[in-house]
Amino acid sequence: MKLTPIIQVFIFNAIIIGISLILESFYPGLINSGWFVPLITLLVGSFAIYLYLKKQEDHKREAANIILTEMRNAEKGLEQIRGMGPTDEIRKIFILPVNSWIKYNHLFVRDFDRDELDLINDFYSKCTLAEQAVNEIKEALCSQIRKKLESTQYFLGQIAKEAISDADYEVKRDAFLKRFQGEGHVSKPNQYFKDLAPVLDISKITVSMVGNKFKKIAKIN
Repeated sequence: MKLTPIIQVFIFNAIIIGISLILESFYPGLINSGWFVPLITLLVGSFAIYLYLKKQEDHKREAANIILTEMRNAEKGLEQIRGMGPTDEIRKIFILPVNSWIKYNHLFVRDFDRDELDLINDFYSKCTLAEQAVNEIKEALCSQIRKKLESTQYFLGQIAKEAISDADYEVKRDAFLKRFQGEGHVSKPNQYFKDLAPVLDISKITVSMVGNKFKKIAKIN
């Protein structure tokens, strides 16, 4: 169970009081001696420093976990997109919707050398570009879907105007939808996917020395 700082302070104070009473029983008058207060001050100050360092360590470990999760998700998204062609399924995939490296990079300056930091920056930069490129495709697909819906509504309206009866409308509607739906999108964004291929050429980083260092900081086996 993880103890909150308040509980830790409470326990520490209880321990100090307990130690003081035990020492006083062996050395009467110790509490009233001239060096007792400085000793307690030293102990309390040391504990405060410990709490601060522990908080920093926990914050850094949490940041490493967040960054590792982002890297894994980005690699998974890249792998999924590489295995598909021009399809609507790309709308469900995200590569790097959030860039936490910008927020936490200052915590890891001393953990990585210049080349390793450049590798991390390069990975995030490329993933950001890939995310932007994928978003452009998503917007293109959404635009085409809207156009197809608008076309469907228009032609159904035309069929309704020209139908002699409800039965005639249903027959013409079903024939139209069967043919129209089989045609797919107004135009598939093949060129977008061709342009996207070079952007997706990003090496995995979680299996590199950099990834192993993050796992060590995050205390992941």
